[in-house]
Amino acid sequence: MLGGRAVRSERLLTTREGFRYVALVTVLLVVVAGAAVSVADSREFPSVWLGIWWAVTTVTTWGTATLSRTRSGAESWRAD
Repeated sequence: MLGGRAVRSERLLTTREGFRYVALVTVLLVVVAGAAVSVADSREFPSVWLGIWWAVTTVTTWGTATLSRTRSGAESWRAD
């Protein structure tokens, strides 16, 4: 049944090996998403590292993901 599969999946993901798997997938997803956003929006994110920084701040509760860059005059930060 569906409930049994959900319990087995939960038990697998809450083991130490499962946590490592989830952490690895999350890191890979953040790196790929950061690289993709730098390719898709190269004017706002001119380097892959800025794209990865955007992805890291987006998936964490750090709070800086609510900041966006503006290009008027000197480069500055403003809150959305």
